Amino acid sequence: MLKIIKFFALVQTLCFALLINSFTPVDGEATTQPILVDGVVSSEALVGKISYFLDETRELDINRISSVDFEKQFQSVDSEFIDFGFTKSFIWLKFTLKNQLVSDDRFMLFFRENFFPNFNVYQRSPSGEISIITEQMENSGFDVRPVAFPFLVAPVDLEPGETTDVYVRYSSGGSSEVRFTIETEESFSEFSGTTFFKNSIFYGMLALLFMVSAAVFVYSRRKLFFAYAASTLVSLLLIMHLDGTAFQFVWPSFPQFNGNASLYVGMLSLFFGAMFAREFLQTKRYHPFVDKVLIGIMIFSAGSIAASWFLDTQLMKYFLIILAPFTYLWFLISGLVAARKRFKEVRFYVIAWAGVFISSVGLMAREILGIDLSEELQWDSMRVVMVSDAAFMGLGLLDRFNQLRIASQKNLKSSLKQAKQNLELTQRLNDLEKKFENVSELAQSKDADLMNTVHDLRQPLHVLRMKVHDLMQGNAADDNDFDSVKQTFGYLEGLVSERLEGTASDVIIRDESEDDGQGNALSTDAVLSGIHEMFENDAKEKGLELNYQASSAELDFDSLALMRLASNLVSNAIKYTEEGQVSFGLTNHGHGASFKVCDTGSGMTQEQFNAALQRNVRLEEGSKQAQGNGYGLAIVAEIADAHGLILRLNEKNEKGSEIEVLFPA
Repeated sequence: MLKIIKFFALVQTLCFALLINSFTPVDGEATTQPILVDGVVSSEALVGKISYFLDETRELDINRISSVDFEKQFQSVDSEFIDFGFTKSFIWLKFTLKNQLVSDDRFMLFFRENFFPNFNVYQRSPSGEISIITEQMENSGFDVRPVAFPFLVAPVDLEPGETTDVYVRYSSGGSSEVRFTIETEESFSEFSGTTFFKNSIFYGMLALLFMVSAAVFVYSRRKLFFAYAASTLVSLLLIMHLDGTAFQFVWPSFPQFNGNASLYVGMLSLFFGAMFAREFLQTKRYHPFVDKVLIGIMIFSAGSIAASWFLDTQLMKYFLIILAPFTYLWFLISGLVAARKRFKEVRFYVIAWAGVFISSVGLMAREILGIDLSEELQWDSMRVVMVSDAAFMGLGLLDRFNQLRIASQKNLKSSLKQAKQNLELTQRLNDLEKKFENVSELAQSKDADLMNTVHDLRQPLHVLRMKVHDLMQGNAADDNDFDSVKQTFGYLEGLVSERLEGTASDVIIRDESEDDGQGNALSTDAVLSGIHEMFENDAKEKGLELNYQASSAELDFDSLALMRLASNLVSNAIKYTEEGQVSFGLTNHGHGASFKVCDTGSGMTQEQFNAALQRNVRLEEGSKQAQGNGYGLAIVAEIADAHGLILRLNEKNEKGSEIEVLFPA
């Protein structure tokens, strides 16, 4: 909480520093000359012909301000933009008009501002008589304006050659910056028609996007479309407020609300912008930190609206102009973070917020830093950016759902492929289960070879059942899972075929469903990797670590025999090890290769090892640790004898056993 308080104190200090720097004093005693009106007078032509006085007491009236005593207190305005920063003072402007035309005409004082809480224009004739052109107070509705136009307009009637003094008093709830031109009735009519046409285009586009998105939300009830519809509506209201049409048509009887509408609508723009960013980018799922910041923006925006009832709204408007670019920058950064992995889904989102960010920086540069930018260019760019932003967001929604449709089609194809593979594996598993039943029945005759087969089949078949079950549940990570299962099938099918059909001499492990006509005998590393995968879950269930020390060593040795030999040694090591690890691997040496299996179990002596090599012999200590029939080491010994291998126990000083099989060169 203390850090938050310090942060806001720092921001407040920065705001006041910028507030002071943004005010450029306009010095110089008033030595203004009359403004000769013979047509349209631009704001540039008015430079040096307008004087001002700041009424900090806010109590002076037209009679006092137009008295002789105040003549020398007015100072000259030497800039096209009349700007006194975010001040609470009443600002008085004074200038003299002279009609140079030969006919009666009505001139329009056209102020490039849609609303001031207080805006009064007075005309003083050469005889000193004061007349009120317009008098708009804080509680005045739109209907008191002498000209029904979104911007402030004051008509001045002048006889040919007549000279008159004009006094303007205004105050601002935000920035005091204003500039004005003098228009003829013809030029003003042309401008108002162009403005109406231009605004209608912007309003119509945003209104259409809002209605479509709102209808989709009503139909789908998806929060994403609500956020988009709300964001589009807020953008529409913001443009209408900046143009002055909101006060003219939407809330004409609520001047107090209109005075702070830029703050309310601006904060709502940040709120719904953050909501849309969360829903569109799915930050809660993919980017938790970004999501937390966006939630913070939403909370801060909502809290600022509530706090505006108690705090100085003029200062808050100033703070909003500074805050908005940084907030829009975060929306842009959020899109760029998502674009690293999901560019196609968020590309239009990034383009949209990039435009909004640039436009908001321009507004801050003009309002806060005092950089001279064309007001028409600034507001027109904001209109274009907001409409483009809404359009690009809509394109982003369409593009995202199109990407989801493509992904759905890919998933459907993948599901069909997986279903086909599952069916194939299920059929093969059923065949293998039947063969296993036959082998189990024959094993009852106590035939040694068949008992070896039953022993070799039990563990791999158990692992295979679990893998096939996982695949049927849709838990396959990729095609490598299917390849692993198919290799295990090859091992078991080869083993069964060897025992039942007597074809051990030419059995190799292969995937019959993808035979290329030349055979697919597995490499030594593939066999041992399969052993590691086959027994990894058994090791984990006992809390053991199973390590396969891969190497480049290769054996010119029957793959099925190697798998039987390795699987029995590794299985035994896991059974008789209570804690620690089991490691195995193949290494080359000077006269061939060596396959070792090491464990951290209770270990055994040479006498115990020799006894364990006999069929149906189980050590007394081991019988308490694991169940079995005592076939494991006996099967390994028979394979070693049949292929001329050396099987031995390496005595170790530390805890555990190390069994080694030497393969001659």
